[in-house]
Amino acid sequence: MKKILNVESPREHYVAKATILWCFDARFANALEKYKAMTPQYIFDVIKVAGGVKSIATPESKIDSDREFVVEQITASIKLHKSEAIVIMAHDECGAYGGKRDALDFYLEELEKGEKFLGERFPEKKVVKLFVAFDGIYQIEE
Repeated sequence: MKKILNVESPREHYVAKATILWCFDARFANALEKYKAMTPQYIFDVIKVAGGVKSIATPESKIDSDREFVVEQITASIKLHKSEAIVIMAHDECGAYGGKRDALDFYLEELEKGEKFLGERFPEKKVVKLFVAFDGIYQIEE
């Protein structure tokens, strides 16, 4: 084994402010970092999967394996890091959805489906819905 980088990581356990379900599209990586930086005093657990909310709103798998994988990850975040909330996102022109353009209503419906599903699975947790466009992040208010 060859050490390739010196880096110090904290050993202390932490409490996560939220578990964030985010798309792995690198175009929105900076948006995620800026979102987390809005509250620098908090730590977040981040789950990155193609389509973000798609994995729970309209999973590809006929046997719900995509959905169950994400649920297991959220459950682990809650169990291990006492995550207080779940943040879900959809973004403009998402390739996992076929790159739909000018489809805000579609993405908002997907966020609603995701919120409903998570509300049933984790009724004690607040679900925060975000739509990420190329010009910023929008929180969907009730």
